[in-house]
Amino acid sequence: MRNIYFLIIIIITFIVQLNAQQWTAVTTPHPSVEQMAVADNKLFIATPLGVYYTTDGITWVHAVTGMTPVYANVYYNLTIYNFNDVLYSGAAGKLYKSVDFGANWTALTGAAPTAGTMNCTVYAKGDTIIAGWKSNDKITKSIDGGTTWTNSTLYEGVSKNIVELNGNFYVRTYLGIHKSTDVCETFTTLSGTPSNTKDGAFTVSNGVLVCGTADSSLYLSNDEGVTWTETATTQEPYCLEVVNGVLYQGTRDRKVFASSDNGTTWANLTGTGINSDGVKSFATFNGYLYASASNVLYKTVDVNSVNEEILPSEFILQQNYPNPFNPATTIQYAISSAQLVTLKVYDVLGDEIATLVN
Repeated sequence: MRNIYFLIIIIITFIVQLNAQQWTAVTTPHPSVEQMAVADNKLFIATPLGVYYTTDGITWVHAVTGMTPVYANVYYNLTIYNFNDVLYSGAAGKLYKSVDFGANWTALTGAAPTAGTMNCTVYAKGDTIIAGWKSNDKITKSIDGGTTWTNSTLYEGVSKNIVELNGNFYVRTYLGIHKSTDVCETFTTLSGTPSNTKDGAFTVSNGVLVCGTADSSLYLSNDEGVTWTETATTQEPYCLEVVNGVLYQGTRDRKVFASSDNGTTWANLTGTGINSDGVKSFATFNGYLYASASNVLYKTVDVNSVNEEILPSEFILQQNYPNPFNPATTIQYAISSAQLVTLKVYDVLGDEIATLVN
């Protein structure tokens, strides 16, 4: 007979420093992981040697069929993006698309403004594809799934972040933040935007625009860029990325932060183990949080998800609701044989807040 247990969890959130977080280096085919994406139960990485994926975090498959190397098996893939299980990856002078989870790639002719220019960002939603190219500081766009491409009017230091909010597009460049209401055809520079945006990061988290700057400041806008509020000074943000509803920040000086309130407050997830500067991308996969830095890919236990990889083989997680956790969450699970079960639940900061032993 299958026994079913219920656990009601009361969550109390504290903003504290998480010193116990332990990061370990992951062996990859190339040490420089530029960006990551998850699809089809695989973790994809973009590297100078092309795109790879793993199903277990240990062994890697080279997924470059249909891609053209620049020279001697070097592809210079800087981006990997997933929208509804359609993958995009940008390289030197090329933007590729895969509809079979990386088994085959098709080059989108006309996406690159010139041969050899480096792709620095990709955004896709349905048939709309926006690509940023940093050698020429241009943005190209397609509204027919990549068949035809046009250039935008923006020609100034396009960053790696292009975001969409309520049908409008926002781009951070060296001179500020720009808004487009016509799918990146034309842009208007927003007044009152953060200064010193030559370096830093930019994203959108639950309707809030979040911008990090080179002078170690962080700015938030909850009115679509009309006004900006500076939050507590942080380290210099090198990456801002939302993964599974959590806003992560990577810095130039090997630090990692997480925010559950769209950047208003931050938990320090740095802990120990990160020894490489420039944390530049995040992903969650198989119960781990991955963070790529300069020449090293790191992972740590993802405290924001249930790690089914470490659960007993006969343990079946049936449902937990609501998810993400709020002050009253029910976890329902089943186990097919009589054995001791210990279920530990952690809050967003990694603090253990409930344990069930049965």
